Amino acid sequence: MRALIVDDSALSRMMICKKVKTLVPDVTIVQGVNGQEAVDKYNSFKDSEPFDVIFIDCLMPIKDGLEALEEIRNIDTDIKIIMLTANIQDKVKKRAEDLGCTAFLNKTQDDSKLPSLLGLS
Repeated sequence: MRALIVDDSALSRMMICKKVKTLVPDVTIVQGVNGQEAVDKYNSFKDSEPFDVIFIDCLMPIKDGLEALEEIRNIDTDIKIIMLTANIQDKVKKRAEDLGCTAFLNKTQDDSKLPSLLGLS
């Protein structure tokens, strides 16, 4: 499995990486720090080593997660895109769902949905 983890917080990226590696020990992880990097890294690897899942924060500099989600969805309607954010406003969640987000998870809630989102259960 190949995962792209994008968050402007190094601590958040570290925590997400740890959660994913616990579930999928042989995962290959590429990291980014903003939405523009998410789009650039997705495009760089889509033909040679495509990602199976993208974890992306909502609020980031340069290009936010919603903008990146929309741009990637315009290219790929099948890739799993999981928005992990502390911003749980209904309008943000609705916008993410409208853009085709696979799942919208609060960073601080339990991770019980993660195994099924990764196809492990």
